[in-house]
Amino acid sequence: MGWACATPSPSVRTRKAALATMGENDGRDAFAELREATTPLAARFAAGCSPEDDCLAPELDRHLAWVEETWNRECTPMAYAGLADLYLTAPGFSDRFEAQGTGFTLWLASAMKAHAARLMP
Repeated sequence: MGWACATPSPSVRTRKAALATMGENDGRDAFAELREATTPLAARFAAGCSPEDDCLAPELDRHLAWVEETWNRECTPMAYAGLADLYLTAPGFSDRFEAQGTGFTLWLASAMKAHAARLMP
């Protein structure tokens, strides 16, 4: 049985087309911006802050803004929590985050899910 969504949605096609036209430096810039968005969170992680702490809201809002800018659309709380799961399973992301601190990937995903839960209506 094939996938129910064999044809990508227009938004997926649009994003793939944008990525195809993205130059090598654009991709590097996006990941540099991701690192800028996660560095303050990594500092909170290193300081022993709980991922559920409300004081992380400004840093998580900055990360969420990066996601929305990269996706070129709003990131709902449900999508943000889903992205946290992707961070845990996609080696490209987990490798980047673990370079910021051993255990940071799990901590970041937990923080993102807690933030998403607070943003839910």
